[in-house]
Order: sequence, then structure tokens, then C-alpha cells
Amino acid sequence: MKKLKESTQFKKDLKRIKNNPKKIAALKEVLQSLRETGIVPMEYNPHELIGNYKGHMECHIMNDFLLIWIIWSATL
Repeated sequence: MKKLKESTQFKKDLKRIKNNPKKIAALKEVLQSLRETGIVPMEYNPHELIGNYKGHMECHIMNDFLLIWIIWSATL
């Protein structure tokens, strides 16, 4: 199981959508999958970003609701 760390911006955005149960449910589904398997289901169109966001991933939870995350690889 992976540990997810919420950014300050994530917390602010979460407050903005707290009254939208459809977005909250979809976000919970994506975060649970990401936490348990490290993979986002293909229905959310996960893909790598380019440019200033190189090294980040993004998925479309809803048309106007995106999730961006960084995959940290631990080398021992």
C-alpha cells in the first residue's frame, strides 16, 4: 500500500468540492486505487505530463476535475 501526501493546494481544492458528492465519490475511488495498486483505472485517462510538469501524472476524474500527482521512486 502506498502512502499519499496531500499538498496545500489539494486541501484547498478539496474544500471547494466538499458539497459535490459525485466529485467526492469519484475522487475517493481514484485515490483508493492509487493507494492500493499505484495504478489509476484507464477510464480516468491517466497520462504523463510534459513541459513544466514533466515527471508528473494526470487523470481526468470528471471533465473539469483533474488530479495531478508525482510518482516518487525509492531507491535503496
